[in-house]
Amino acid sequence: MNVKSIHAVNPLATLALVAGLSAWFATAGVAQSVGGQAYGTYVNTPAASLGQSPLAVLPAVSGTDGDIAFAEADASGVPGTLSTEFLNSTTSGALGTAEAGAQSTATAAAINILNGLITADGLVANVVSSRTASGAASR
Repeated sequence: MNVKSIHAVNPLATLALVAGLSAWFATAGVAQSVGGQAYGTYVNTPAASLGQSPLAVLPAVSGTDGDIAFAEADASGVPGTLSTEFLNSTTSGALGTAEAGAQSTATAAAINILNGLITADGLVANVVSSRTASGAASR
């Protein structure tokens, strides 16, 4: 059984609601600060653990400013779980008058997971996020 109902809506109330939402989005504008972090390895199992390493954390960025943070390690790992021979982490962010954005990249080489079950010569992970007056995007 399908039931349909029609409700009368005051046109002025609808216009006020749409105007209120438009004003909120228009005044939301660009972000006031950005942040970011990047790391190459992280292990958390019942048998072993390794914190986020090497960890690059973006310092506070505000105003119309930008900054960058780097971290690197020659080798990292947990015996029998994970080993790598090179790790590099970078995170950056900037604020402008019309846009704000942050980017984080982590690079690892000579990766060996679970005693050779999974191996890779290299791996790069990258994420970019931005915010403008028309919306936000991440990829």
